[in-house]
Amino acid sequence: MDASDFDKFKDFIGHLSFAKNTANEKIRYGGGVSVYDGGFRIDTVDVFKIGKDSLGLTSFVFENKKADFYSVGIATRKAAKRKYVGADVQLSVDWIGGLTTIRGEYIQGDQPGFSSSTASPAAANTSSIYKRSFNGAYFYFLHNIMQSPWQVVVKYDWYDPNTDVEGNDIGKKVANSSARAFNATDLKYETIGLGLIYRWDANVRITAYYDMVKNETSENLSGYTKDLKDNVFTLRTQIRF
Repeated sequence: MDASDFDKFKDFIGHLSFAKNTANEKIRYGGGVSVYDGGFRIDTVDVFKIGKDSLGLTSFVFENKKADFYSVGIATRKAAKRKYVGADVQLSVDWIGGLTTIRGEYIQGDQPGFSSSTASPAAANTSSIYKRSFNGAYFYFLHNIMQSPWQVVVKYDWYDPNTDVEGNDIGKKVANSSARAFNATDLKYETIGLGLIYRWDANVRITAYYDMVKNETSENLSGYTKDLKDNVFTLRTQIRF
């Protein structure tokens, strides 16, 4: 990403891990925990958080209006906080059937994004900020078939950008103009991936991979009343010079 630091707020990223193996090195295992604490400056924009509208429906409601920042100088503006915590594990077993590896990581936290995106800004922000709690994870199963050049890959992952809402509540109309409805940005996605890798030699690898993508659905969200047809097949050749 072509991004620059546009405010005074600094981010902290930390990771603690361990790795062990048995005496014969046939089994290797490890794990770790991670934390991210940061944020970006709130400029003259509206800020929304999860709350209840006048009818008690969960929606985005005002935390601050942009008028609240008109008289606040850049040097004293507060940050939209980003906080993530995560844990990861790894296990490899070298046995008669080949080398089997299992990896996984889980992450959850708070992510201030926008109405149409959960991405962090790459420059000074001019769009309304929407605060969401999220979680996500990925798990890999990799197996080298004995001493052959073939490797099997199975992957499962999910990303839920807004854990405070699900199903038909996404896209449901709000009761008053001071609240905002949830949209496609708040949908959860799950993916199962199946792959087969062939190592031609030390410099050439061929991969066939199929992603089965499933999105959360809502009867109140046009275009997402059923699962989209967005599975992806990839055939890739990698050559190292």
